[in-house]
Amino acid sequence: MDLGAGWPGAVAMLNKGWPEGSRAVQAAAKRIGKTLPPVVPANTPAASVVGDYLNVPEFLAGTPDHWRRFEPDNPREHRPRIIRLLVNCTANCGTDADVLARRGAAFMALVVRLELAGWRVQLWAGLKMTSIDGRGYYAGMVLVKRAEQHIDPDRLAFIVTHPAAFRRFGFRLYEHHYQSNKALAASVDGGGYGSSQNPPDSLLAGFDLYSRRLEENAGLWEEDEDAARAVREIAERAGYL
Repeated sequence: MDLGAGWPGAVAMLNKGWPEGSRAVQAAAKRIGKTLPPVVPANTPAASVVGDYLNVPEFLAGTPDHWRRFEPDNPREHRPRIIRLLVNCTANCGTDADVLARRGAAFMALVVRLELAGWRVQLWAGLKMTSIDGRGYYAGMVLVKRAEQHIDPDRLAFIVTHPAAFRRFGFRLYEHHYQSNKALAASVDGGGYGSSQNPPDSLLAGFDLYSRRLEENAGLWEEDEDAARAVREIAERAGYL
């Protein structure tokens, strides 16, 4: 269920990260990242009276605009500088841990690529995203990375790839809230925790990028190339790649 972590192990990894898994996830993220298209538009040098570097021959010739500055071919000034990304980290019980790891690695690669392009990513993890027997929807989300923060690969690897993240903390969020919610109480007391479901559109409207439930496209996370294509399509639909 949780790769043998148990509650103490899950708490330790939440606080200190998952260095063993992080090395494998970072390696996969690098492989996947190499297949993603560049995000930064090509820059064209333009002559100017001020700029980034001096064109010495034109300076010596007395040309007024002897400086060169780089201008993007396709400026994206209209895009928000902070991207809110929601990764639905839940999965049903039959999901292989390798699939979870590859999905998490793909999103890590996407975050790195976007931030290298000058955007800042605010990353949210959906640790318990489920419908409640047709009577509502429960979204247990945690802010994993603020826009101004750098990536902490060990902790990020645990939260977005390790089964214990949602099967321990996601379920605990669910249990913590169910006492004040009759629909949740009926679900938990009946011995069930629901199944992985997509959030409602009203919730997704608050995010620029988001992943849908894994079971909807599980085949997209079987290989590195498939995972890269999955996150690329998510970013392309929103105009970020």
